[in-house]
Amino acid sequence: MNPKRPGSRLPLSFVALLIAFLFIVIYTVVFMYAKPGHDGGHYRFFPDNTKPSGTDDGVVMGTSDVAEQDAGHGGTYIYLVVGKDEISGLADVIMLIFFDTENLKINIVQIPRDTYFNCTGRTYKKINGAVSALGGIDRFAAELEAALGIKIDHTVEFTLSALGELVDLIGGVTVNIPHKMEYSDPDQNLYIYLEPGEHLLDGDKAKQFVRYRSGYARGDIDRIDAQKIFMAAFIEKMITVSILKLPSIISLMLDEIKTDMSFTECLSSARKALSVKLSDVVMLTMPGSDIKTEAGTWYYIINRRAAIKVVNSYLCSGDAMVCSEQFDAARRFTNESYPDFEAIYYDSEYNIEEYRADEVNEKGITIPMTDQKPTNNSERG
Repeated sequence: MNPKRPGSRLPLSFVALLIAFLFIVIYTVVFMYAKPGHDGGHYRFFPDNTKPSGTDDGVVMGTSDVAEQDAGHGGTYIYLVVGKDEISGLADVIMLIFFDTENLKINIVQIPRDTYFNCTGRTYKKINGAVSALGGIDRFAAELEAALGIKIDHTVEFTLSALGELVDLIGGVTVNIPHKMEYSDPDQNLYIYLEPGEHLLDGDKAKQFVRYRSGYARGDIDRIDAQKIFMAAFIEKMITVSILKLPSIISLMLDEIKTDMSFTECLSSARKALSVKLSDVVMLTMPGSDIKTEAGTWYYIINRRAAIKVVNSYLCSGDAMVCSEQFDAARRFTNESYPDFEAIYYDSEYNIEEYRADEVNEKGITIPMTDQKPTNNSERG
């Protein structure tokens, strides 16, 4: 890893101010190459006769009004960040970024691309197809707002394949590769070969690292954790980027970002983002489990109790809490016709795994491989 500087802050400069908004969303560009491989055997099955363990969520009870978080209210903002594959049009990246401009904290909540999300009436129910099916990111944001009970202040959309160029522009990213990574898929023109140990990854090898999943015990979920490792290292490297390189980064990124934010809003966010510490950047995946249907389709089912806790702990501020009646009132994240979906959705036991960017850089994340039994050190509620 790169040398650590606890409490380090982004260098303040006029040019950096102009790209600080890009800096916020560049955090997520590393996930753009998250394409599924053809491996299997890492999903959890449930018997058809499995019943939900209960529907009493045991969380905040109250009125059914959506939690109010008007733009700038209390100095907090929620950004919906979507990264779409240029060829398929599917969303490979879906993130909610909570930015507390008063306390200078950023929470990044990742939603797996295979998440079950029934919002269009179409046969294809995965959330990665919802943006296109709904006709754009604005309607998708509205559906997520209704399902999660939050107010999304701004949207950011990527359609790019520039990760390698960006990594090369900043001089590479140092990553401690935990295991040998080897995989080939001629259909995707995907060839991965990385040796274990600490390496300075160039653009091509960075893409290999964030796309690899075939050896992970939990497939795409473990790949998301590996991407957290890369993202933390990437953020730290961005801190040290020379001002002389910023114009090239601007040139590369400006055409690849679509947002509803005005320049003034970007600049306002920028001034605050410049002071965020690595120790105040928290990353986590929306809790849930993978499952395979009888038809052979893999879905990621969100756990209701855990998701409510994540929303209230990482996407809300002050007294603005989401109650049980508010969350997923239309049941977009489950289907009562499938008992195995309901079993995951209503499970009373759940896991929430939180990672701070500075700790990820220092200690990494333990990712079980297919020949290892996953270790769970996460919170239980």
